[in-house]
Amino acid sequence: MREIRRQLRQLPRERRRDIGAAIRAGRAVSDPRDAALAAAWAEQLVAKARGWPSWVMPRTRPTGWRAWAWLLHLIWIVAAAAWAWVYIWPDLPGVWRWGILGFLVYGAISTPVTMSQMLRSYWNAPATARKNRELMGKARA
Repeated sequence: MREIRRQLRQLPRERRRDIGAAIRAGRAVSDPRDAALAAAWAEQLVAKARGWPSWVMPRTRPTGWRAWAWLLHLIWIVAAAAWAWVYIWPDLPGVWRWGILGFLVYGAISTPVTMSQMLRSYWNAPATARKNRELMGKARA
């Protein structure tokens, strides 16, 4: 991954953005020169995803009853955090109370955006790797 990051830093900003967007969308990159780098990055994501247990992070986008189960899991986590907060709030000193509340609000706003981008990257990585390998083959021919 260190080599991939080094190569990414050497690219212009627009090409770096295109590679990231291609991985999240599961498509080939716009510039065929970047196909090898996008494929390597996507394959790294696939290898990393295999290291996680599937009950922590699903390897593919859940559908049907599995999607509902993950939604129920999310609701359970939010409800447990809210319940804990209600019982902890009176025991916290004034400054800590507002600092922790600010941290939780920040997390509640930023986590869904970050998680959706991360999960789309992991879920679409196999398709991205395949499409960019195909693009590399076409560029050589």
